[in-house]
Amino acid sequence: MDQYTGRILADVRFADYSIYGQGMAVGIAFHEGDMGWWNVILNTVFCLSVIFISVSGAVMWWKRRPSKAGRLAAPPMPRDMPLWQGAALVGLAVSLAFPLAGLTLLAVMALDVLILSRIPAMRRILT
Repeated sequence: MDQYTGRILADVRFADYSIYGQGMAVGIAFHEGDMGWWNVILNTVFCLSVIFISVSGAVMWWKRRPSKAGRLAAPPMPRDMPLWQGAALVGLAVSLAFPLAGLTLLAVMALDVLILSRIPAMRRILT
């Protein structure tokens, strides 16, 4: 639409979009809850499940933490870790698919190696 005359310059409808454009248009409406009451309920359940997972993770850690150890670390690592290579491959795949996630993983590892492991008080609390 021309902003000065009000004349319609182009008429582009949903059917004119590519499959990717249609998917994006539907995804935006779904994300915003514009598809009816069921969509709002589904989005609310999803948000509540994220909150529940976050809170239950903290509760589970609190129950399994070393008692009176004065540290934040997880329980001691088991002697045999048969699945660590698979977890490393998953981390690599996620890093390749989502480069910012990989950059975040590298930043956390650099923070741990270069700073946190060199401060005795931090090393004691976090290990």
